[in-house]
Amino acid sequence: MLKFKKYLDLKTVSVLAVAVLSAAALTACGTNTEAPPVDQTPPGEVETPSNEIPAGSSEAEQQQILDAFKQSIAENPGIEGMNELAVILKDQIESLSPEFTERLLSLFETAQIKALEQDERYGGVSDGLAAKLYENKIFAKADLTKLMDDPQSIGDAALTEEIQGYKNAFYTIETQEGMYYLVVDYNKYLAYQTQVSEWYSEYLKVMARELSAKTFSDAAMVIPLDEMWERVTAAESLFFRVQKETLSLELEDAHQRLQQYFIMMMNALVYGGNNTPVYAYDTNAMSEERITFYESHAFDSESPIYNAFEAFKQVAREEGYKQSERVNAARTAIFDAMEEAYLQ
Repeated sequence: MLKFKKYLDLKTVSVLAVAVLSAAALTACGTNTEAPPVDQTPPGEVETPSNEIPAGSSEAEQQQILDAFKQSIAENPGIEGMNELAVILKDQIESLSPEFTERLLSLFETAQIKALEQDERYGGVSDGLAAKLYENKIFAKADLTKLMDDPQSIGDAALTEEIQGYKNAFYTIETQEGMYYLVVDYNKYLAYQTQVSEWYSEYLKVMARELSAKTFSDAAMVIPLDEMWERVTAAESLFFRVQKETLSLELEDAHQRLQQYFIMMMNALVYGGNNTPVYAYDTNAMSEERITFYESHAFDSESPIYNAFEAFKQVAREEGYKQSERVNAARTAIFDAMEEAYLQ
């Protein structure tokens, strides 16, 4: 069970970031801060996906495929095992209904993340590849994406094979401060979004959006405030749509990852980052940009955190947009409401 209050005193997202897209790096840098739009269906307007079982595949047969995949995960540990699991996944997935498809994908997603967590290099690429990337000045997100699309462009057969292996295993490469490491490539998962339930499809879009342009780099928020707001509300809308108890066991891991992501984005909303705080360290004052942003944004009136967020804005006004004990208490109250509604 995820308990939120242990994160509350952080007031920033640097530590939380580790738990979201991968164990290695949600806070990786990249020069591109633009992200594709995420479709958001208003609460209460969720279509029930077809759960039609493909011809020739009974529910029992699909469960056998799932059980066999779980066994394959146990037999193929670590990053090096993900390539074999990806082959099995692509071979079996077309014979599954939406329910079993998303369960299979979620199992693979969890296995990928655990492989990074348990890797002795913390998901880092080989020294040879890292040196070559650094030598070629491949630092920007766009350059890494281009490389993943064309591994042969590295100009070295062994390194091409290494990159292709990561690509086949649904990983992509990120960089920060001269280090290169792997993260889950959620764009690969989006190829199956029409074959899963709407909830899991939207979850994958949220994760892919974060992958396309990180919210944080070096403890500073590097996306526009409006983009941050869209990410916050996209995550919250998924909690409106489904209760954890209605998800399959395999999707509970995805639900927890979404909780962690939501925590990170709410911290971005009300605390900022270590290097981009909502209230400046030297003056304890809120920037004009943040003031304008808060005054022009509100959660849906039906949201469980609507009142708490509006109360914080009211206190901020009354305190002249200066940090104070009242402001801190109002911010804490937002997270109390959030925990009660979404993080039990």
